[in-house]
Amino acid sequence: MPSCKDKTPDPVLIIRDTTANSREVLIANQGNFGWGEGTLSLYEAYSKTVQNDIYKSINKESLGNVFQSVSRVGENYYFVINNSGKIVVTDINFTKKVEINGFNSPRYLYEVQPGKAYVTDLYAKAIAIVNLTTNTITGSIPTGTFTDKGVLRDGIFWCTAPDADKIYGINVLTDELVDSFSTGVNPDGIVVDKNNYIRILCKGGGATNALPILMSFTEANGQKYPVGYTLSPIPTGLVYNSNLDILYFCTEKGIWRGTGDVQTGTAQLWIEAKGAIFYAIGIDPKNGDIYVSDVKDFVSKSTVKRYSSDGILLDEFIVGIIAGDFFFP
Repeated sequence: MPSCKDKTPDPVLIIRDTTANSREVLIANQGNFGWGEGTLSLYEAYSKTVQNDIYKSINKESLGNVFQSVSRVGENYYFVINNSGKIVVTDINFTKKVEINGFNSPRYLYEVQPGKAYVTDLYAKAIAIVNLTTNTITGSIPTGTFTDKGVLRDGIFWCTAPDADKIYGINVLTDELVDSFSTGVNPDGIVVDKNNYIRILCKGGGATNALPILMSFTEANGQKYPVGYTLSPIPTGLVYNSNLDILYFCTEKGIWRGTGDVQTGTAQLWIEAKGAIFYAIGIDPKNGDIYVSDVKDFVSKSTVKRYSSDGILLDEFIVGIIAGDFFFP
């Protein structure tokens, strides 16, 4: 009589370099909206090797549709699957532990206190509160509009609200929305620089066809005032180097590089696209290497290009469809 089949996936040989010189990069490939599968790619920088669809190889199942972002808290990875309305939790070897369900369309997960995370959402008009011990949704914070990327600064979680042209500030102790500021049109990227200033990359457009702008807020007489400089059309992504004094973002023309000072700074075209469709950008905090995805026609597999901080092309490799997020453990 045949025995019952064990539901645990069979072991899969995943090549991992555990030496001191290893440097892994996780790449979230969104997949085509509505019908494609999101996939996880694992790149090892020193050996220049890439393993694609690694989650499915290990767990014998798809992640879901639109793999939006990757976060890590302790020994767990959190894979945010936007169009499937869930977050897949794995161990550090990418073996699935549990799913967190109950989201509308989750975007990014941020640990804001030990054991607690906020999850922004495209359709919920609220930020979900997640208990990272039980991996369950325990509450929500109404925002009235969709929220996207965020940063934690001095006990306040600041997140972009692209439809409202604002950033919202939430007290992470009370889970209350306590502040907001108007930004340029369609705020997209948000980071904290070396001076503890929040920088916001606004895409522009909208009914007024506003210009894109990189902006921040300066304080005078107890009031905060917006300052910034305009950019080339349609920027995406916003990353800083490890010293938090040089920023990078992408446009249809290529990769731009600029100083962090929004009052006196400027940004210049650093690497031309030359026909590539640059989509996502990430910077390795350990060595300053810049990773950018060329998503081609949004149907074919993406190419990732890796550059040194001097602009030298170090490597390029094929990953999944619409490489949209880089994570550096």
